[in-house]
Amino acid sequence: MHTVRNESSEDPGDALAQYLSPRDLATRWSCSRTSAQRIAERAGFARYLLGQGRNGMVRYALAEIEAYERKNRFGAPGTARR
Repeated sequence: MHTVRNESSEDPGDALAQYLSPRDLATRWSCSRTSAQRIAERAGFARYLLGQGRNGMVRYALAEIEAYERKNRFGAPGTARR
């Protein structure tokens, strides 16, 4: 009998936590899913597509979202509001 071990030091749950669905992003930003998708598209977020067609899922990288939030935070150093 062969034993299969996960050689990775990362917990598989951690890998899933590195991505957000459009619904999760909308919850995070307290807006509609379509608004979150529109903002993500305009910001140029990479879309990770899992599956195909109607059953496919879109995910966005949490690191990219957090970088966008830091850059666009109101009153952040180096940001000028018009």
